[in-house]
Amino acid sequence: MSQDFQSDHQHSPSQYTVLSMNYNHSEFHSVQKLLRSLASSAPYNTRYPILKLLKAVCRRLLINEFESVFFAYVVRANRWNINDDIVRKHLSGVRDIVCYSADDEDYKGLTLYLLLCGYTVKFYLNEHTDMYTAEMEKACPDFKQVFEEWAKHYAWTTLRIHPKNLNTIYKQISLKPEPRNVQADYNCLVDQLLQISPSYNPEKEKVDTSTLKKEYADFREVKKENQSKIKMSESVANLSILCSSGFLQQINPGNGSSTFNTSVLAKKKVTIASSVFGLPPNVPVED
Repeated sequence: MSQDFQSDHQHSPSQYTVLSMNYNHSEFHSVQKLLRSLASSAPYNTRYPILKLLKAVCRRLLINEFESVFFAYVVRANRWNINDDIVRKHLSGVRDIVCYSADDEDYKGLTLYLLLCGYTVKFYLNEHTDMYTAEMEKACPDFKQVFEEWAKHYAWTTLRIHPKNLNTIYKQISLKPEPRNVQADYNCLVDQLLQISPSYNPEKEKVDTSTLKKEYADFREVKKENQSKIKMSESVANLSILCSSGFLQQINPGNGSSTFNTSVLAKKKVTIASSVFGLPPNVPVED
């Protein structure tokens, strides 16, 4: 009995896993708009997948909508300073968190900088942060030491936040820009493509092929119907051209002559049927 209990306990999800599942299902969507605005104004958004990094940090730290405003404030208040001596000193242990192939120092510095900013918010706005510290150490084994050193110089941006300044930052990054100022954000577009790419999402369920087959069948039915309408329109147009050109008068002169060659008439009827209604020339046409 005790062995069964121990086995169930070992396979039960951790508290962080349960919270992470709930967060991704219900809370994460509320911070995405803010993250897109923050990424679009980042100085490195043309070199690295900033939006993807921001999302990864928020998912690891389970940053809610309220905390995301503080997160954006800390990131901007510290001016995206990835060249700080403390950050540069600890780059060797930084691991990638978004499956990006770049291994240069700037990318590692950017990753560590965003992890530090995110953890700063979580540390000062929550009572218990042990499980978040454990997640940060997966990306940087010496993260606790790095944070203690970094916080001595930069944590004041969180502790001295003025409500008015915080509200200003929130308005700047949350308000939707006017249509005339909107430009294509290729960083966001690439990120969306990566999100739906099977190679980046092996854990996603397989596509429901029955739905795709039904949609394709509906598409073919509509296409077939449209082609029939187009063919009929062309037939009417061709018939109109033949009438106006006097071709029909040639095969049926209407002068009552009994010497008219009926075989020629039959051949010309086949020609008309072929040109007007799309029939093959070897199909006989009854009188």
